[in-house]
Amino acid sequence: MISHLIAGDPRMSGGELRMRGRHRRGPFADGPARRRFSLLLVLAMVLGMASTAQLAGPPTAEAAAPNGYVPLPNWTIASNENATTTMPGNAAGLGTVTGHNDSYLSQAMWAGTDNWSLDGVIVPRLLPTQDSVTRYGNPCVQGKPVNQINQCSAHGFTVTLPRPLVDPIIAIGMGGGGWNSPSACTQNWYDVGVTSINGAAPTAGAVTAPYGTGNYAFAGNRLSLPQSYVNNRCDAPTSPVVYLQLKGLVTSYSLDNYYMGAVTANPTGEQVSASAIGGLRTNTYAPPADLSISKTGPASAVNGGPIQWSINVTNNGPQPSHGFIVRDAVPAGVTNPSLVSAPPGCTLTGSDLYCSAAPPSCTISPDATVTT
Repeated sequence: MISHLIAGDPRMSGGELRMRGRHRRGPFADGPARRRFSLLLVLAMVLGMASTAQLAGPPTAEAAAPNGYVPLPNWTIASNENATTTMPGNAAGLGTVTGHNDSYLSQAMWAGTDNWSLDGVIVPRLLPTQDSVTRYGNPCVQGKPVNQINQCSAHGFTVTLPRPLVDPIIAIGMGGGGWNSPSACTQNWYDVGVTSINGAAPTAGAVTAPYGTGNYAFAGNRLSLPQSYVNNRCDAPTSPVVYLQLKGLVTSYSLDNYYMGAVTANPTGEQVSASAIGGLRTNTYAPPADLSISKTGPASAVNGGPIQWSINVTNNGPQPSHGFIVRDAVPAGVTNPSLVSAPPGCTLTGSDLYCSAAPPSCTISPDATVTT
């Protein structure tokens, strides 16, 4: 069986396996054996911005999954802190995906309508609490120079996967808000930064924006509205969904959502107010790969002599495979087996044979993957 897919070449031949042992009875195999295992993993985040002085509405443009990637299924909000879902397809058995709101300054919401879905999937939405808007948003804009960008507060969100996912994509959609009077305007929105991958600060090049950033600028693993966009605007910030790609084997990642504010017009110096915002919509996207396996071997063997068979693993796509573990069992009729020769990555423990293929700079063991 294929016990876990992680990453690697589109096609790998298992090569020649030779094993020595005593064969008591019966044929070695009943002919070729084939199994297929589809692993679809996904994680992404989506945001968009709208234009009301109250809570902003949905993004101006719906997202479309990057070619060859699949989104996580519909999420369930268990509380203001946690949202859960599973991997799509056959990978659901790997376990639960958890999204956790790390900040008391924000709340997780699930509107349950198409307005807050992404690619037809209901996703978590994170936004500042009203208390956060009042306590941190108002001082963030009141008395500040026109067109000065200010950071009001920070809100954290962490997604944890049950198994490592290679090169996932996060879809991020930010919904902004605005306040205005006849002579003054303010804007509020989220900047978003990837602050950790697998519990550590991202290394150089670990976060990219291959599909563009809409109205946002991207630097230092952070999406920020640039000064040129904010200047003198009296409408709420808007942006299409932005996709960020994380590189390598990812088991968790954290986002910091920065509640930002600016006074964009105030010729009379009046008292202004901050605005609630539509917040952050997010989901995870993963590249699916369909692996199949075939095994051939002799129908009989000589007692005490070597037994030779071949195992071939094929990736049927649509994305390149990033590595895998093949687990095979020595037939019950073979006693005291020992591995005579095998391709790199193969080990024999008792009657269990494991052969693994890992991505560059990574090692892999049964039911686990780790970076080196």
